[in-house]
Amino acid sequence: MLALPYLETEFTPAQGKYTRWGADSPGHGLSKEALAAEAALAGLQRSNATLTETLMDQAGSDPSALWPFIEAYLSSAHRENRADGCTIASFASDAARQDEQVQASFAQGIDEELDILASSFAKTHAEDQDDLPTSARERAIQLLSELVGAIILARAVAQANRPLSDEILEAVSTGLQTQMKQTTPMNE
Repeated sequence: MLALPYLETEFTPAQGKYTRWGADSPGHGLSKEALAAEAALAGLQRSNATLTETLMDQAGSDPSALWPFIEAYLSSAHRENRADGCTIASFASDAARQDEQVQASFAQGIDEELDILASSFAKTHAEDQDDLPTSARERAIQLLSELVGAIILARAVAQANRPLSDEILEAVSTGLQTQMKQTTPMNE
């Protein structure tokens, strides 16, 4: 696990490297790729810790505990808060163009988030699972893909067409709520 409580960087063009210093590593040079890999993993680990905390704070032990997370993720406040928002939504298209080191960090963080989400789906009552077409892991992949896709699309059009942006968030929220009601009672 990386702990980056304090991080500053400075790019040295002649060397083509970033110099990183802070409480955890006093002043050594890292390549741009290594720094990007550390930053991606740290952001994803922070998001995953928040998700875990959110799920632990919710009453109930079934996927309905995910609903507050889903509502917050698909909110206009999250759409507007790019700086502190979802690392996956913010950097996925950039990660696709990065080297294997950055993608490995990104994959690790996404895999951890999928495990967290899948563990929530796995808590569905056994008799309810017989009617489910997919495994807890597959459901987690579907949920994460819908959430990230929705926030990316909503952000992409928010300044030019706010009603369309809102419609995207609302449609995905309504669809997910319907899916979740089919498998578990929602906390009201």
